Amino acid sequence: MTQHHEDALCEKQRREVGTEAAEHILGPNPVVGVYVLAGTTDHITPWQACYHSSQLLGGQREFIQSILNPKATFFTDVGQPADAQDWFAGATRRAGSWWEHWKAWLFARSGSQKGAPSSNGNNTYIPLVEAPGTYAYE
Repeated sequence: MTQHHEDALCEKQRREVGTEAAEHILGPNPVVGVYVLAGTTDHITPWQACYHSSQLLGGQREFIQSILNPKATFFTDVGQPADAQDWFAGATRRAGSWWEHWKAWLFARSGSQKGAPSSNGNNTYIPLVEAPGTYAYE
């Protein structure tokens, strides 16, 4: 499976997306950042393919490689070389959970925090049943 390495295919996929939301990520002047997490041993989406896919996205990209165990280590690198192996060669191994790294990334791009509402719903959207909902018992 080497099709994910073919630039022509990637460019075709990039053109086919064509939605306004995608323009914020894929366009010439993207306005949002992207956090890409790839599993080191994932057999369905090899981390190298995920890295290559991340290269199609514009704006600030954060690529993380992890074994997806929140108690394990993960790898980060601020550089964005074209080759995944070059990225890994320059990556820094970090101890602990990638979740904390992701949380810090989100908070750096988020507005101020606000408290949770004191009750569910509002005058327009009244809750039908108490949480967790009837589906949990079916």
